[in-house]
Amino acid sequence: MAGADAVIMSLWPVHDRATQRLMELFYEAWLTLEDGDDEEPILRVKCSVAEAWTQTIRTWLTIQADPEYHVRKQVYMLLGLDASTGDEKSKDELFDVCYNLFTEQEADSALAKSLKEVMNDLSIADLSHEKSKYYHPLFWAAFSVVAV
Repeated sequence: MAGADAVIMSLWPVHDRATQRLMELFYEAWLTLEDGDDEEPILRVKCSVAEAWTQTIRTWLTIQADPEYHVRKQVYMLLGLDASTGDEKSKDELFDVCYNLFTEQEADSALAKSLKEVMNDLSIADLSHEKSKYYHPLFWAAFSVVAV
């Protein structure tokens, strides 16, 4: 920890998938990619670590309060569908549409990676409009931010 301006640490073991998602949300809140002078992207800090972590937990709880809504919203955005239609398509239908589009993409493209992630989310058996198990503090309260 010597020399670090801030540290995020876990006070107890946390499920790997939950930790991965939390860290993805954190980095989206904390950093942004900008075009550089030599066509190399530059990472810029958007806010302090503590502010980004607060935003991350708020976003996490919003998503986990109704995970199916957020997965559907993400799928509709990727597919260019009107999200205002609500739940007209079943999870299986959305999965099939995503899979068909996925097979047409280059394996390492950003769209293919996003489609793979949402297909994984759609395949979760207990995905519903109920609160997710990840809503429980066991999955997010373990993390502590220490900042200078």
